[in-house]
Amino acid sequence: MSELATYRYRLQEQRRRALEEARARQVAGRNLTACRAMLEKLMADGFQQYIPTELAQANDRLAELARKIDTRPLDAPALSTEIRGMLAGLRPLGSSVKRQIEEQAKLRAQQMMEARQRASSELETFFDEQMKRFVDPVVRDFALDHIQELRASVSKRKIDPDKLPEVKRELLQTIESITSRAEQQAREWKARKSRELKSEAEQQVVEMVREQLTEDMNENPEAIGKLLAELDQARERFAQKGQAGVGAIEQHAKKIMEKGEEAVMDELCRKETVKAILQSLSSVDMIIVGKPRLVREGNRDEVVVVARKPAGSAAEFKISLNGDLVYRFEGYEGSACKKDIKNVQRRMEEIYGIKLSDKRVLWENPDRLSAQANRIPCDTRRTNHD
Repeated sequence: MSELATYRYRLQEQRRRALEEARARQVAGRNLTACRAMLEKLMADGFQQYIPTELAQANDRLAELARKIDTRPLDAPALSTEIRGMLAGLRPLGSSVKRQIEEQAKLRAQQMMEARQRASSELETFFDEQMKRFVDPVVRDFALDHIQELRASVSKRKIDPDKLPEVKRELLQTIESITSRAEQQAREWKARKSRELKSEAEQQVVEMVREQLTEDMNENPEAIGKLLAELDQARERFAQKGQAGVGAIEQHAKKIMEKGEEAVMDELCRKETVKAILQSLSSVDMIIVGKPRLVREGNRDEVVVVARKPAGSAAEFKISLNGDLVYRFEGYEGSACKKDIKNVQRRMEEIYGIKLSDKRVLWENPDRLSAQANRIPCDTRRTNHD
């Protein structure tokens, strides 16, 4: 007896979710490693003194990412991409802050030197201590002029020593108000600078997407290759638009990355299906002929599995990337063919979590035709699918 039929295959929900979680941990873990390296490089290059708040926030986000990889892996890749994009923008921002601070360094140094020369009174010492509390140089820069004005006005006043604690409390309230306004101004300035530097940061995000796609090339070379070409074309297209293209290329690159993830998952699901077929065929005493062969010709993208029994019966499976599965069992006598088909299908579904649906029998012959059994090839010279 012989039978040729097709199915639609997909991983059962629990098995697919486990595969998706494993893939999510792989992608997010890879990005976490890259992000930690980026953060360490920023720290090593001295940006801690220019953007301490942003670096501290980045460190907190990385800790959040590490937790999410363990507890909610499916949410981790999106967060890892977001953090990696944020870190890509911190270097140009830090460089801009550094230039801003250095440009005013001489002026500020002269002002501070004059202030220290006046620091003979307790109030002058008080002002010096307040200035040391500023960690963010941008906040300090916005606050400095106002605090210096306050300092100058106080120096002209005659203050009763008994009222000094009360004066300090009043000054502290004023300085806190100045600091609050300076923090808001610093946030607005950094946001404006980040927008101005958006193009540079975007290019780093595009490179990140290219790097991630390239790392996954072996999983699905044809699909990933097309996506890399699409990414390059998009970058060139948006570059021609100049400032009008800012913002769009990053979103487009992320969509391409999502397509890449879909292509990788499709191939991972097929590999799981191939493993299930190999193990199920072995369970009915079939010997696998060579390794699974990956065939890509024209519109064909399928893995071919061939197995035989010593008595001459044979099976061939063709597993396509789009979810189609074609099998052919040949060279059997009596009901043995149906029995093997049933056992293989049962093991694939019940043991290996492969859901088979939409069966269509294309051809069936109840007779044993040994010549037909020989039609299933033994050639294993094509590309292996490991």
